[in-house]
Amino acid sequence: MLWMAYGFLEGENLFETAGLTVDLRSYRDASPSLWAELKRCFRKDEGDEMQHHLLELPKDAELGGEMMPLARLLTGGSEPCANTTETGAKTPTREDLALELKARRLVISWLRQALEESRAAEEKLKVERGEEEPWRSARRLLQLERPVLQLELDVSERFCSEGSEALEGDFEAFAQRTWQRDSGWMGSSSRRVAAAHRAPRRNRRAWRFGAVGPGAAMVKAMDAENGRVHVAEGQSNKEWLPQSGYGGTGGLKAHLAQRVPVLRDAAAFREVRRILREDYGGPRALLAELRTQGFVENSRLATGEGAPFNLFARLADGQMQQPGMEEEQAALKDYGQIFCICKNRPENDEKWQSEDAEWLGKASMAARHRFLTTKDLRWNFFNALTMGMTDDDDVVGGLSESIQLLGQLKAAAMTYASKMGTWSEKLGLFFHVYGHNSVNSLHLHLVDMNFLGPTFKKLDYKNCPLSAVLEVLQDELAMATRPPRAPEDVIDLNVAGELLSVSAATFAAAKGLRAPGRLRDAQGRLFLDLPVVLVREILDALRLHGLRGHVGPLKLRLVDEDRQAVADVLGLTLESPET
Repeated sequence: MLWMAYGFLEGENLFETAGLTVDLRSYRDASPSLWAELKRCFRKDEGDEMQHHLLELPKDAELGGEMMPLARLLTGGSEPCANTTETGAKTPTREDLALELKARRLVISWLRQALEESRAAEEKLKVERGEEEPWRSARRLLQLERPVLQLELDVSERFCSEGSEALEGDFEAFAQRTWQRDSGWMGSSSRRVAAAHRAPRRNRRAWRFGAVGPGAAMVKAMDAENGRVHVAEGQSNKEWLPQSGYGGTGGLKAHLAQRVPVLRDAAAFREVRRILREDYGGPRALLAELRTQGFVENSRLATGEGAPFNLFARLADGQMQQPGMEEEQAALKDYGQIFCICKNRPENDEKWQSEDAEWLGKASMAARHRFLTTKDLRWNFFNALTMGMTDDDDVVGGLSESIQLLGQLKAAAMTYASKMGTWSEKLGLFFHVYGHNSVNSLHLHLVDMNFLGPTFKKLDYKNCPLSAVLEVLQDELAMATRPPRAPEDVIDLNVAGELLSVSAATFAAAKGLRAPGRLRDAQGRLFLDLPVVLVREILDALRLHGLRGHVGPLKLRLVDEDRQAVADVLGLTLESPET
């Protein structure tokens, strides 16, 4: 049985959150002690009538959510119903990972069942109700729910795949990348929030989809005059609520980190920009979050009295100075007029070789580690994520300006390292993209790659090279300046009920699409009964593949069994970037 919550209907990204119920009835007789713990932790107000527990995604999959605590409890893990559990303070073992994998596999079974039920409900509506309203809109809601579930499924499957390999292989490297001392395994919470402390779910409508199908529930919210679902009070279409997200489901920064937990190459950077634009309202939503938090005033990073402490912005604005940096600033030569060189705390520099847990992730990443920030405090330059994203429609101008800035940053860094005389010729240049950043103002990490410390390995999952950022922006500029194609050069595909458009060239490159006997929908469009998220990801890679004039296999950030299966249908060969 599925539960779903909606806040709005209009626009391209209609779906707000998705939910599923976990059937708890089988645990009642199997283990009286477990049943008592379930009631105590998750349903203090429902006594013996508890049968299901509602999980709302993505909120309950995030830090402080209920999905992983419930899964751990049901699979025999230690997830007591205290307000806080300091399990994250210890160093994880292989036994801890084995227990976590059991819980994650249970979550995978929940999500797969939810996706199957969603598709079955949609098909039932299509057969029994046809294309008339409100049934067609009800089917659309079901279609828009599935990407939320699919994304959580992808995260869990990726964790299980890599975690299973780590049990037999390099466990320490996996733990360094996915274990957080204060929150446990990445993407889940080791701190249990008691049911009594759950935040109320306001500003949304929720319905239970039972045997009568979702269409019947949807009728309750249909406007008799215009056939649209009512928008919840206080929300507008595509409105991102600063600091709390859509309908209070978590801040944008936390969402991006969960959606892209490893961000160290062009593919991941491209994906996080797509997610911001398509799923979370684009740069205006992010601007609203930063303004609410006080980091931006009007369209400029705030550095005045009362603003949150923002180190690099204050240094760039001249409101603060780091002692002993005059010589290093002079090493920038003419670039010193537009950039500012900054340093870490002295103790962080001193501990660059330390492997102590106290310093891992906090110490400098190398014997020589500096930061380069821009004196241009316009908000869209606060982080690599928003480079080229402007408040107006000048996409080409915004991308061109950002590409120029990246070139200047690289030239300034090379000039600095050369003039200082103590740096090796192997210079690493990295950004920490929003979601994984610690300071909300632009800072390029300059790292001497010949003298790396343990913290570099600790933070490797989020060290995104400048070259990767530049590659993505150059690709976007090439797409933005490409002459528009004639209508006959565009082909529409029906992918699990969602419309995707491709150029004739992209269609021709996916040879599997031209295989005889392919299904077609009522409008004559090619129909693919495949996960739309995976099809879109592979088609995007194919578009860029052709744009760059590449030949041979497509390179994807992650190549697993599911993606390869979809690629086989499309007639494509995949390989990972490491291949």
